[in-house]
Amino acid sequence: MTVLLALLSVAVGAAYDNASLEELKQAAEKSQHTYDIETARELLPVLQGRLYTVPQAEETALRELLAQHALFIASMARNEYEKDDISIGEKRELGSEIDAAASKGFSALGPLPETSEKHRITADLLMMRMRTKFKGQRHEGSMEAAADKALALDPCNPSALLTKSRRKLFAEDKHGGDFEEGLAMVNRAIELDPANEQAFVLRGLAWKRHGDMEKAIADWKRALDINPHTKPAREHLERAGAN
Repeated sequence: MTVLLALLSVAVGAAYDNASLEELKQAAEKSQHTYDIETARELLPVLQGRLYTVPQAEETALRELLAQHALFIASMARNEYEKDDISIGEKRELGSEIDAAASKGFSALGPLPETSEKHRITADLLMMRMRTKFKGQRHEGSMEAAADKALALDPCNPSALLTKSRRKLFAEDKHGGDFEEGLAMVNRAIELDPANEQAFVLRGLAWKRHGDMEKAIADWKRALDINPHTKPAREHLERAGAN
């Protein structure tokens, strides 16, 4: 299986040897929209390798694309990591994938201008690494600072609002949790970007944690209405027996 995956990665890389940045962007965005994690994984080294040959005029756009793509892979691996039926060995492999993708994302972000999206993605990548109490304590301050910076640079960045809302929604009150404040952030993000299926997935999880499964199910169904490929929403509905 490992050899087969390696051969497939080589084939994908070869297929994009002469692709333009726009073609690579379209391929990456399609893999994200369809939640095609295998194609997304195969594209990551292609994007990273292109950094060595990209014209200077396209470097910023490529770095932004690479960072966002690395975050997508890390988030999908984290989604699998959080499942109850994952073995210790599988968790170890997924944890390694999360950290490797995050490292690629951080590397891509480094030279970029100080924008809201740069700090938002930084915060999300740090959040992907916060899988244990120790790692949570290690990265929490930096993650919150990056999220705050993202919103300071653009208070109307819907993705940054979602990032900042997560701790409010899911942390205990004594650790910075505030359900109403977090919910207001998600609602504002939806107001700014009503076609963002991830906002509805997140709000559904918040409703579930708050004990309102009817609202949770409605939000997950809305996510699927927006994008029928939304794998996390489908899985949450299946676990709730509402698919």
